[in-house]
Amino acid sequence: MAHLRPDLFYAYVGVAQVVNWRKQDVAGYSRVLELARDAGDQHAIAALTAIGPPPWDSILVWPKYRKWERVYQKKIATAPTANYTLSPAYASKQEQAQYAAADEFSFEHFWGLKMDGPAQDVDLSSMGTNFAIPIFILQGQEDLSAAPALAKAYFDSITAPRKEFYLMPGTGHTPSMPELDELQKILLQYVRPYVSVLIGQKPTY
Repeated sequence: MAHLRPDLFYAYVGVAQVVNWRKQDVAGYSRVLELARDAGDQHAIAALTAIGPPPWDSILVWPKYRKWERVYQKKIATAPTANYTLSPAYASKQEQAQYAAADEFSFEHFWGLKMDGPAQDVDLSSMGTNFAIPIFILQGQEDLSAAPALAKAYFDSITAPRKEFYLMPGTGHTPSMPELDELQKILLQYVRPYVSVLIGQKPTY
């Protein structure tokens, strides 16, 4: 959308930016296995080596890997995370059951039962690297789900009227408080000035 209709956007702000799903799975698996070996965690090492590195051909493999990714993400993400609260409007058993069913459906559809769903084909670089709008990307330095090295390489390859990359120390895939503070700063100080609502026009960069 940003490529085809830049007139619809004032800027693009990515947080925990996914660039290439297949490459990030490989990077995440390698990093988690490295952390497990550094920790001498034989249980994790055995489980990870048993499933082997991506690509995987069954959706049943993903939870086995995800279990250990979450364990080590929690260990290395040192920045304080945001406090999330659930609105009472969505807290009933019926709402929670509907959410769980929708989540399972989305997972099976986008990942695919054989890990060949549309999410696996995400590759931002293949869509082009020239943008007519400013690009801001915030990436957790300890993100195991969206490798910061992949996001930075993609960022370096793009051209835009303005682009900024923020590597957030101690932050994993879940937004940290420092990352949210930086996001608010970007939106207020850099993105909002681009918005010229009163005259109904986009500014020149």
